[in-house]
Amino acid sequence: MIDVLIGTLMVVFATKSVLDAWFEGSVFALPRAYTEAWKASNSTVVRLAGELLTCRFCLGYHVSFIFSLVCLVYVSDWFIVFLIMFAARGMEYELNRFMESKYDTKE
Repeated sequence: MIDVLIGTLMVVFATKSVLDAWFEGSVFALPRAYTEAWKASNSTVVRLAGELLTCRFCLGYHVSFIFSLVCLVYVSDWFIVFLIMFAARGMEYELNRFMESKYDTKE
């Protein structure tokens, strides 16, 4: 049971780190600009990829799922992977909302 908790926390913080780096890192400014341009494409697949990669909420589910699959090395049951994914995604979303409200400078 403790391995599931540790795996979930690992997925939470890894997902938060990846999403913060993608959406706020200057290193990824150029790829982000390209993906923004994809949203105006005539191709449905390219447009969908552009929408997915520019939406923090949407992308968070996919990133947490990938990290949950990585945690499958530590957890032997497949159904636990989906529980870890959704738990981690919810925790990351709340952590992000908390951090935004804490550092919000609006008066």
